[in-house]
Amino acid sequence: MKKQSQKEYIVIGLGRFGCSIALQLEANGCKVLAIDRNEQRVRLIADYVTLAMCLDVANDEALDELGGRNFDGAVISIGHSLDASVLATIWAKEQGIGQVIAKAYDEKQGKILTKIGADKIVYPEKEIGISAVRGGTIVGDHDVIFAGPDEVITFSHRAYSKAVFGKGAIQAAKFLAGRPAGKYDMGDVIDAAE
Repeated sequence: MKKQSQKEYIVIGLGRFGCSIALQLEANGCKVLAIDRNEQRVRLIADYVTLAMCLDVANDEALDELGGRNFDGAVISIGHSLDASVLATIWAKEQGIGQVIAKAYDEKQGKILTKIGADKIVYPEKEIGISAVRGGTIVGDHDVIFAGPDEVITFSHRAYSKAVFGKGAIQAAKFLAGRPAGKYDMGDVIDAAE
């Protein structure tokens, strides 16, 4: 069986929505290029994505140097300007990027972005509050990242012994013993132990 190659995405705009999407894509094993014109936002996410760059999408030459043809998808999540969203969406479509998802604040903006080629429009201000992502591929070593509009809060978990996982597995097994088949979650296990 042929091994599937790792998907590559570009996320343009690192506000609440863009940051959340970039982190989730990385957590799912994708390569992510995260771009924003705000250097502080770029620094905040740089350790959690494949590559982060400070770039203003109004600069056509800088965008053209990125070589967008390499990306499987683009997320245009610019909040500061409809013009910048339009430019980034047009650039992504001209590069031949397979799927372009664009953020819009209202139906009017959504119609404009659809007409210029966005494949999907999302309205995160209507749908999403603060976002949380769990990242890490090593058991017992991961971060939980809460991304808000102008800040990122990170909680780190480091297990120095695998005994904690063994204790949890035993507690879950004791909880399940004699119970009917069904859907249970860790909240059920913890509540039963108290």
